Amino acid sequence: MLFAPCPIPDPNRRQAFPVALKILALCLLSIFFAGKPAFAVNSEDASDFVELRQDDPNREIASYISYLLDPEQKLTLSQLQQDQGEFRFRQVAKSEPNFGFQKGAIWLRLKLGNTGNEELSRILAIETNFVSEIEVFQQVGASTQRLMRQNTEMPFRTRPIDYHQLAVPFSVEAGQQSVLWVRYRTSGLTALPMSIETLNSFNSRSNREMALNFGFYGIIGMFLIASIAAAIFAPARIFIYYFFYAAAVLIYIFHRDGYAFQFLWPDWPRWNAFASLPLAAALTAFASQFTRSYLNTRDDFPVYDRILLGIILLQVLMVLVTVFVDSELIKQLMTISITLCAMLFLTAGLSALRTKGRRVLFFVIGWSGIVVASLTTFTAHWLDIEVTRSATLDTMRTSMIFDAFMMGVACVSVVSELRKEREQLMVQRAASAERNFELAGRLAGLEQKYELAQAMVENSNRMVANTTHDLRQPLHSLRSVIHNLSDKKTTDKSEIDHIEQSLQYMESLVEENLNQASEDRRQVPEAPNRLMSASHILQAIATIFAKEAEAADIKLKVVPSSAQMTANSVAVLRILSNLVANAIAYAPGARIVVGIRRRNTQLIFEVHDTGPGMTAEQLKTAKTRSQRGEEISAGNPDGKGLGLSIVSDLTEQIGSVWKLSSVPGKGTVAQLFLDSQ
Repeated sequence: MLFAPCPIPDPNRRQAFPVALKILALCLLSIFFAGKPAFAVNSEDASDFVELRQDDPNREIASYISYLLDPEQKLTLSQLQQDQGEFRFRQVAKSEPNFGFQKGAIWLRLKLGNTGNEELSRILAIETNFVSEIEVFQQVGASTQRLMRQNTEMPFRTRPIDYHQLAVPFSVEAGQQSVLWVRYRTSGLTALPMSIETLNSFNSRSNREMALNFGFYGIIGMFLIASIAAAIFAPARIFIYYFFYAAAVLIYIFHRDGYAFQFLWPDWPRWNAFASLPLAAALTAFASQFTRSYLNTRDDFPVYDRILLGIILLQVLMVLVTVFVDSELIKQLMTISITLCAMLFLTAGLSALRTKGRRVLFFVIGWSGIVVASLTTFTAHWLDIEVTRSATLDTMRTSMIFDAFMMGVACVSVVSELRKEREQLMVQRAASAERNFELAGRLAGLEQKYELAQAMVENSNRMVANTTHDLRQPLHSLRSVIHNLSDKKTTDKSEIDHIEQSLQYMESLVEENLNQASEDRRQVPEAPNRLMSASHILQAIATIFAKEAEAADIKLKVVPSSAQMTANSVAVLRILSNLVANAIAYAPGARIVVGIRRRNTQLIFEVHDTGPGMTAEQLKTAKTRSQRGEEISAGNPDGKGLGLSIVSDLTEQIGSVWKLSSVPGKGTVAQLFLDSQ
């Protein structure tokens, strides 16, 4: 029954609604040409009556209609007929009667004449699906007959023609003049486009219109079926939200076209008069939720997400508030709300376009069409620019179907791209896991050598003790970092590179010092002095001490540098490691900065801390071997007090110097002087 073709009416039953499927551009052009009549009218016709002819299939009549506003709704037809001189009717100046939002009633008058020799049957086609109240009368001489009466209490079956829009059959005898009176009141826009047609032209146009409209509904129905299939075979919430949005579009258009009253709730005229408000609110709310899901505003655009949630709440409140406020006012506000919401959805899409790229391109294109349609409706309702009701509805219908199609394409596109990204992520995770496994193996090797160094410490010379001291803290830091890496789903490449560089330095340090210990040599092993970037050493320091600094509530900052150096890199790393470790131990909760200064041909590695500092006497004894600060002795029982003495030995053996300066209460500065070339 829902998709049954419109029955061909008999001469006493008629249907009307001029339809033409216009693409979006043509609908916009209609704004500028809506005020032009579709036929030529001479001044005599315009000032007198519509002349009905046998060979005219239809006539548009706007230029023949005169009107009178009745804001208090007190006038009766008999008053207007008896005292026509008292009431001043004005001629309609637009292409259709349209007086914006009016609280009262409106009277329309149309004079007709049949100058032929035969009785003519015609249909007054009113291109609207529903108004709050409407009556149509035909006056012939002193006799008046009511042709139609409709209001919010009358079901669909009381219409004179079984048609989704209002249509009234009438006839004019040969040589007779007649007057059609129309009184109507509406809670929305007062646009009431009308035309006079023959039975054949009405049937032909109404059947063509129904086929075209249900073709639109069929397209959206296919979108709904496709979204259900997509939700089953490619589970994603976006398809569920799209289903509800497309369903809201379908029901809203079905209602606006008048078919909902004809087929879905023909016995509920009160609901039909009110339905446009909750259906528009539901459409806007589902569109907002679809936008939230599609753009992932909760994570990527939290400000937009809060606004979109506010829109959903606002739609609910606008429906509920009609219990206390006149629904006419809410409907007026709804036209503004829909326009602003559409512009907001488009703005959110444009913002996401900069970060998400072409993934949201279809989304932006779809909402661009809706914004054009909303602005067209807004123009018709609020601005003094004439836009026909037909153009408004056609623009809205076309843009909504276009938007539903583009949103469907957008869903498929984003799911396809997410699958590709998921596959790429799996490949990256596999590579990261393999690299983490390699790093863990290398760390295990270092730990074995570290255990060997610990066993040798009891019977070896001072250099072995120094090696054990230098290895303890870096190995502990690297172990923590790699353990954290194994818990992560993905690993930053720069983090892996820094760890690998640190491992390379530690491996070379262990190998050289263990060889030195086994040969019982006390000097630093000779290493090739080749030109290299000092940034590698700084990166290793940042990686090794990051966790320890965090545990001590220390803000450790390593300043990058592009400086080049030729010194023994292993010895320099050991020196800086001892200086940083010493600063962390004696300055918990402080700030440590590690960096490089240039002075002529020298590079000065500096370690600054904002700890408690030292007095002159403390500075004098700080470099003594096995001397530990009293402040950390209890909290660091593993320390041997070797750090600064190791620094002194290493700087002497590589032919360099270092300085230590401190101010009590302000902090300490350690400097290592090296030749840059």
